[in-house]
Amino acid sequence: MKTISSLKKVILLAFIALNFINCSEDESPAEISAITENFLIGEWSVTSMRSESDENLLVLCANENTPNYTFTEENNLNAILYSISDTATRECESTFIFYSYTFDSDTNIITIKSSTGSGDGYKSKIIESSENSFTTQYVSGTIDSQQLTSPNFKTVFQKQS
Repeated sequence: MKTISSLKKVILLAFIALNFINCSEDESPAEISAITENFLIGEWSVTSMRSESDENLLVLCANENTPNYTFTEENNLNAILYSISDTATRECESTFIFYSYTFDSDTNIITIKSSTGSGDGYKSKIIESSENSFTTQYVSGTIDSQQLTSPNFKTVFQKQS
């Protein structure tokens, strides 16, 4: 009987110890490390575009080209965008568009404006980042009075070498 009582105590102590090991003081979401404007400089390809309901919004062309953005040190943003020209073959046409941008490192918000710089601009916030990728979420705004997206639209960018 004493052996069973001792075994119960050992199991109870092991259970309590296991609970202490598994508990953490703060299980808050991972924070984004400080992002600087230099992080953005370079060529980025879009690898994912998803709506708030997780619907895939990335146009998949037959040649598998995806939108490409180049951020420059002079705050220019050069974009190559694709639209399907033939739905049967999924052939796409490319369009080159030139924007300007600003980056607020306090809020991680990228503001994109037309090359003329008019209006408030299209604002998206970097919500995740790693060495070679970042994810943005639409905040507000338009470019040249065109609403380009829906609320909580997310885009994933991958750095090109």
